[in-house]
Amino acid sequence: MAKLCCSRCGRCWDPYPIKTRCMECGGFLLPVSEEGLRIGRGRGIWRFSGSLASTPPKAEALTLGEGDTPLIKASRLASRIGLRELFVKDESRNPTGTFIDRGAATLVSAAGSQGYRRLVVASLGDLAVSLGAYANRAGISVRSIVPRSTDLVRAYQALIYSDRVDLVESYAEALSRLSKISMGASLPVDSSNPYLLDGYKTIYYEIYIELGRHPDVLIVPMGDGALLTALWRAARDLEGSPIFIGVRGCTDSPLLKDIAPAKPLMRELVEEILVETGGYVTEVCENELLETIRLVARSEGLLLEPVGVAALATATRLGEDFRDKLIVAVATGGPLRDSAVLRMAAGRPLVEEALGPTKQRILEIVVSRGPIHPYGVWRVLRESYRVDISLRTLYQHMRELEEKGYIRRAGRRNVNGRIRVLYEASEKGLEAAG
Repeated sequence: MAKLCCSRCGRCWDPYPIKTRCMECGGFLLPVSEEGLRIGRGRGIWRFSGSLASTPPKAEALTLGEGDTPLIKASRLASRIGLRELFVKDESRNPTGTFIDRGAATLVSAAGSQGYRRLVVASLGDLAVSLGAYANRAGISVRSIVPRSTDLVRAYQALIYSDRVDLVESYAEALSRLSKISMGASLPVDSSNPYLLDGYKTIYYEIYIELGRHPDVLIVPMGDGALLTALWRAARDLEGSPIFIGVRGCTDSPLLKDIAPAKPLMRELVEEILVETGGYVTEVCENELLETIRLVARSEGLLLEPVGVAALATATRLGEDFRDKLIVAVATGGPLRDSAVLRMAAGRPLVEEALGPTKQRILEIVVSRGPIHPYGVWRVLRESYRVDISLRTLYQHMRELEEKGYIRRAGRRNVNGRIRVLYEASEKGLEAAG
């Protein structure tokens, strides 16, 4: 029997009819299996239906083949970084390339069984795409609310899956708009939804079954903290207590923004979990991720996108205290196919190129106004040069200028509560700018 229990007051509720917050105090609801792990027949996440709160009482469960992702023993990588046992739980193998597919299957199954015909989702990108895929499979419409800074590939994927996409200035604004939508014919969804967390728990169930024991350490990329919370809850269901290490981005740049929200939804709960398990939160930056992409590809043959290697980047700098631990790093993102990121990860272009007009203008701005952060460059481009490009494209141009030695990093600055990386022109850049 599985219930939804409040993380704040402890009261438990039946999972149906659907509820997204504690009806007593408004706290987060967590799916709790009161009978441990019950394994049924078949494959995928629904073999754990006896342990899931979201299992539809009568309707058929929805699937696109999510779950059963490989747990890869990374022996060569472990040897190179001085660890005894390191495993990678590769969630890039899910249908849309992300662990979220597990939660999308459980949430959409639950929503469909209760007659919901529309989902409204606030997302940084992946959640809208994954829910869109499963909702369309179930014949449920989707409205997505995403920031303008969302990666263009994911934005267009969301546009294809969704009946309506609202572009807003920030993730905080997306959540604010979602909060104004009441449950009725539409079901509002953010990353803390307990029916999403229910599907995420199956990651830990699979790890436990394949290892035949609990891991000593679990390294988990963090956005709003939903995945770490779900895996902790699953470990508790099975009376396990691994150390949890959460990984955040050091800035909200395009490569890191999925794990660098300004105000994570489940921050306070995550802090409690880390204290309980003896864990901690660490930060990774872009250069670390790009180096780790190369390291993991050449050590284990896995070519993962930046957020997908965040946990492995953290594993590379664990100290002596972790040398003899059994460590599992969760690779949350999809396979790496973005040509711009591939070029950065490769560390060199196939062909040396001359500076184009946009790069020339960017270099002029850095020379005349540096040290300056990329967002400041983007605004000057738009307002003074009438060059209208996306922030992601701007970051790509600036990385390439940095790779070619025209600009360099000059520190960081807190700008309106966000940590921005500052850039200045190098000697080569000053010479090129005339």
